[in-house]
Amino acid sequence: MINKKIKFLLTGGAGYIGTQMSHLLIDLGHQVSIIDDLSNGTQKYLPKNIKFYKGNYGNKNLVKKVINENKPDLVIHLAGNIIQYESYEKPLLYYENNLINAFNFFRTCIECKIKNFVISSTAAIYGNTKNKTIREIDPNNPYSPYSRTKLSIEWLLEDLSNSEKINYIFLRYFNVAGADMQTRCGQLGKKSTHIVKIIVEYIQKKRTEISIFGNNFQTYDGTCIRDFIHVHDLVDAHLKASIYLLKNKKNEVFNLGSGRGYSVIEVIKKAEAIFNKKIKIKFTNRRNGDNARLVANISKAKKQLIWYPKYSDIANILKTACLWEEKIKNSRDKK
Repeated sequence: MINKKIKFLLTGGAGYIGTQMSHLLIDLGHQVSIIDDLSNGTQKYLPKNIKFYKGNYGNKNLVKKVINENKPDLVIHLAGNIIQYESYEKPLLYYENNLINAFNFFRTCIECKIKNFVISSTAAIYGNTKNKTIREIDPNNPYSPYSRTKLSIEWLLEDLSNSEKINYIFLRYFNVAGADMQTRCGQLGKKSTHIVKIIVEYIQKKRTEISIFGNNFQTYDGTCIRDFIHVHDLVDAHLKASIYLLKNKKNEVFNLGSGRGYSVIEVIKKAEAIFNKKIKIKFTNRRNGDNARLVANISKAKKQLIWYPKYSDIANILKTACLWEEKIKNSRDKK
């Protein structure tokens, strides 16, 4: 076990996951520097005692400055565009920000002798699968521009590890949801696309109905089945992966989920029971990129990282998300 305090560099550190990651690291006494252009994030909810640099992570001069001033032990790469169906509409944006900027960033890191990388990846690279749960060794079949850019980053790091002797861990996220257990931060988003976020917006009277995209999937109720992981469990896995990487210098891939799937209808019914409120729904057309079922097999992360999803019960995810939504609603109402 590494006992020393670690110097972290976070790309996209002012976003939903990055802000939660920063709070965890600062709580534990680690050092955190962040690069973020604030296109999808805000400094408002970041903890004190971080070093923040506004700009694009593909900017060579900025990255060199940050590395020279902070001497990070490890990079957690969280930056990028993440809305799968949007990537069909704006493929150039996704390839530029997710892949070209990533290429420039990693090249600069290597020039500056950075060797350790924990990479935000996605379960979307598995594509459509009929497997009850997905393992890390299952075939990759990405078909959206978003998922292709994420798999391309994995390929890039694999190739660089052979020539440049770098170390990496890929963390393939399933559906991240919920908010900080102390309500310090949570999901914002200019355009909500996540079912949990949409539900709590409804509960807080920001919506009059909820659209469900498709009711003819090959599932038991016709709606998509997803694996939901609480954001606190997700960032805890990042920290454990970072310690594992620094200790073992071993390249790995881990799925991050709860290991259990819920259909969209099931999540809505859970919310109705928790908040004692009937939710008005409307079925509409499927979105590009939506798979029928995505549920993680997380046995590898449990075994090698000694990590367990402690907070990822769907009720806890909905409750923490709703408390956060109430907080931001109240702060806006006071303005």
